[in-house]
Amino acid sequence: MGKLRGIVLTPELRSVIDAVLALPQKQHQEPSRAGGANDDDGCPGKTTTTTTTTTSMSPERAARGARRELSTRGTSRSNDAGEAKSAVRSATSSSSATLSLSALEPIRFLIDNSLNDSSHDGIRTTLLLELEGAIRKSSLSFAPDDDSNDKSPDDGLPTSAPSDVDVDRTAFEKRLAKLRLRDEERSYGRLTTNLRNRSSMIGDDDVTAKSMTYAASVGLNMIVAPVTFGVFMYFFAGGIFGRFFDDDDDDVYGDRRHPRGGGVDVRRVIAGVISGCFMLFVEMILFVIRSHEIDASSTRKGRRSENRANPFGYTQKSMARVYVRVD
Repeated sequence: MGKLRGIVLTPELRSVIDAVLALPQKQHQEPSRAGGANDDDGCPGKTTTTTTTTTSMSPERAARGARRELSTRGTSRSNDAGEAKSAVRSATSSSSATLSLSALEPIRFLIDNSLNDSSHDGIRTTLLLELEGAIRKSSLSFAPDDDSNDKSPDDGLPTSAPSDVDVDRTAFEKRLAKLRLRDEERSYGRLTTNLRNRSSMIGDDDVTAKSMTYAASVGLNMIVAPVTFGVFMYFFAGGIFGRFFDDDDDDVYGDRRHPRGGGVDVRRVIAGVISGCFMLFVEMILFVIRSHEIDASSTRKGRRSENRANPFGYTQKSMARVYVRVD
């Protein structure tokens, strides 16, 4: 806490001071009896000198000396009122926000030095009460302490440096701003996660193309493999059957590979059909095995915690976030 500068100059206090400056002051060219008594009481040395002078001088000279002294006192009091007004005006200038404690005495002097008429007695009392009330409602004003390493006069201990507090407050505000930005980023990410962007659309297209390719390959394999194997067995089974199972030695044509009468060899057709059905059965077994392995692999992946899907279709792995602490 710095040095005391005075009282905060509030609008209420400023209005009271303006009213005090507007009061008419006394004219001391013709001092009253009470004023003369007060002056004599206040300045006993001057009264003694005057009395001594009047007793040692002639009445005419004594009257001139007394008249000169009274005019001098009236001029000094008139000058005191002017000086008080100038001091109050300088203390309550527009550029000043505080009222020094030394300016309170001239304000009270101007109130007490106002006219003693019956019409001004109530105004004087009201101004005194308003002045006291405005001073009580106002607060003290202290000058800022420039040297943070100064010691207080009471305990001699160094005061805490305000720079440390400012640094902590600045760091705290920066951290709050960073946390607000992270919270906004997290909220924005939650809102835009389910939006279909270009990469997700490309991924979906790739999955669709792969699934269609797999289905086409399986279907073609089930058609082409039995037909190919049946044709293969049709051409080679006739010779095998004719060599091992044909017992007719009197072949008219002399060639056992060709049937009599130019018809179709039933044995070759039967061998081709049986071979094609066998290959189709083998392909069906292979398809069932592949489908079972794919389902088992998907089930094992789905049982993992990072791949477990929530009711909205998102997995914990896809929603994972990595937070980095930046000090």
